[in-house]
Amino acid sequence: LPPDAVDEGRFSATNREVLTLDVPLNDTGSAGLGISVKGKTTDSPTVGQTPTDLGIYIKSIIHGGAAAKDDRLRVNDQLLMINNDSLLDKSNAVAMETLRRAMMSDGQCGGSIRLVVARK
Repeated sequence: LPPDAVDEGRFSATNREVLTLDVPLNDTGSAGLGISVKGKTTDSPTVGQTPTDLGIYIKSIIHGGAAAKDDRLRVNDQLLMINNDSLLDKSNAVAMETLRRAMMSDGQCGGSIRLVVARK
């Protein structure tokens, strides 16, 4: 998490625990990390106004994937950082692409992926 992120108001840590997790990807085969994610947005208050992206959250954890075997990620954890890539101030589409790229590069070499998550 960038040190200035909380100071600049890009992330509110109120009542939230921030965890750094190194999730091993070996022995998971095609299941990969094994999470399903969703992008949260604000409700559009007026017609024609674009909703604001609020981040990427874990929607479900898939049995047999690295996350299920590791057993530390939880549904509704917010992904803040993937390896050294911050997801703060990125659109949900860019954040999802960052996760896909990390899985393609790290998953192929059987290493691990570092996730920084926020949990209520």
